[in-house]
Amino acid sequence: MSDSTKFVCQALIALDGVGEERCNVRLATLSKSCCPIHETAYNKSYKEYKAASALADSLRIHARIRRSEVNRLPTKSIRLHLDGIGEFLQAIEQEMHLRREHGHRFFVEGTRCII
Repeated sequence: MSDSTKFVCQALIALDGVGEERCNVRLATLSKSCCPIHETAYNKSYKEYKAASALADSLRIHARIRRSEVNRLPTKSIRLHLDGIGEFLQAIEQEMHLRREHGHRFFVEGTRCII
């Protein structure tokens, strides 16, 4: 990377009812994804989708049942298991939504922009 090539913040900024634009503040270090102004929002968004991911992972067990295991489930457990599958699907949808929102808000095509 040449000295003239720098990383910039790409946080999406709402413009008073007239659209959006990307921040283009140069980053102080390559280890940062956003400028100090957008870093708090970036960290919050990141933690939200990571928490959703952890919840989905904890519920994934409900979606990993084998056909042979289904046949051995006690009748009373079937409803609980189906509810768990529903919770897993909701959690994974939430994770995907939050990840897409994070990527759209803080990155151009999922990567930092080099100018």
